[in-house]
Formats: sequence, C-alpha cells, structure tokens
Amino acid sequence: MNTEEEAEYMRELDEIYKAFPNAKFSIAIPYNELDNIVSLKQQIFITYSRSCCCHLKPLDTQIFRINSINPITNRTILKQLISQNLDIKCNHHFLEGFQKLNENTFDIIAGS
Repeated sequence: MNTEEEAEYMRELDEIYKAFPNAKFSIAIPYNELDNIVSLKQQIFITYSRSCCCHLKPLDTQIFRINSINPITNRTILKQLISQNLDIKCNHHFLEGFQKLNENTFDIIAGS
C-alpha cells in the first residue's frame, strides 16, 4: 500500500468510527459499501451463530430483528445491531458482511 492509499484507508476508517462510535465489534465492511442494499423487505433477521473455535463449545445463536420502511442497507443493519447490543467477544470480532440464508434471514460473517 502506498502513502496515498494508506491515507485514504485511514480516512475511511475514521469515517466508519465516526458513523458507529458505540460498536462493540470492528466494522470491516468497506466505507463505500455501507449504503449497499442488503434487502428490499421491511423486516429481516440477522443471526450470529457464535460457533467459532474461540469458544470451547458453541454458544447459543443470537437473533436480531432489523426493521426499516426503506430498503435495508449495511448501514441500517449495523446501526440496529449496535442499538440491540451486539457484542462480538472473540478473536473474530471483525464484522465483514452478511451471508443470505433465505429470503429474510442473514448470518453475520465475522473474521479476525
């Protein structure tokens, strides 16, 4: 990464921190993808399976309800996950996106 790319990356990271100051996880969705539409439905569910190798045994899956009268974007989901107290407590705390499981359910993609 050259100096200019690094500076742009740091600006984007700063914008993400400003947009989501209360997140209890690291947001790894690129800044330019925050307003990408995830679903046109007014209600979806986000699951967090918590079955990674960081836990001795899998923890119960958490389910979050996301509502919006507008198309649901990555930004909408992140804001609502934060307001519903999503707290990723393992080494895989980088929220990278959402995997579609069916028409109204998506699973959190998390990495380290």
